[in-house]
Amino acid sequence: MEAHEKRHKLVQEGEMSPEEARKKQTKAWVQDAAAVGIAALGIKGAFSEWKEMNEHRHEIHELAKRRREKQKRREKREQRQKEEREMRMMQMYNPMMAGGMGAGMGGMMGQYGPQGYGMPQQQMYAGGQNGYDDQNLPPPPGPPPNQRY
Repeated sequence: MEAHEKRHKLVQEGEMSPEEARKKQTKAWVQDAAAVGIAALGIKGAFSEWKEMNEHRHEIHELAKRRREKQKRREKREQRQKEEREMRMMQMYNPMMAGGMGAGMGGMMGQYGPQGYGMPQQQMYAGGQNGYDDQNLPPPPGPPPNQRY
C-alpha cells in the first residue's frame, strides 16, 4: 500500500509518467502473485510431509500390533507345549497319578481309578438312564437270588 501511495505521489509531482507507474504496479502484482504461489507450494509440501509422516506412523502401529499378536500366539503355543510335555513326563513316571489309561496296570485302573490307591473310583450313572438323578441306587426289585447251598 505504501508503494502505491508513493507511485501516485510521484505521478502527481510529474517525476514519473503514468505508464511507468502502471508498469511498476503490474510488476508488483506479479511479485505478489509469485510470493503467494511460493507460499502455497510451501504449505502443500508441509501438508504432504505431514500426510506421509501420518502414514508412516500408522504403519509402525500396525507392525507393532502384528508383533504383539505374534508374541501372544508364540507364548500360548509355548505354554501349551510345556503343559503337554509335563503331562507326558507325568504319565511316563507315574501313570496312576497322571489320569491316563494306566498302560501296563491291567485291571487295577478300573478298581482304583485315576485318584490312586486307597480311593475307590465312584461309579457315575446318568440321571435319565435309570430314572434316578443321584448316584445312590436302590437294590433291584424282586426276591434275592437263589443260593446254591
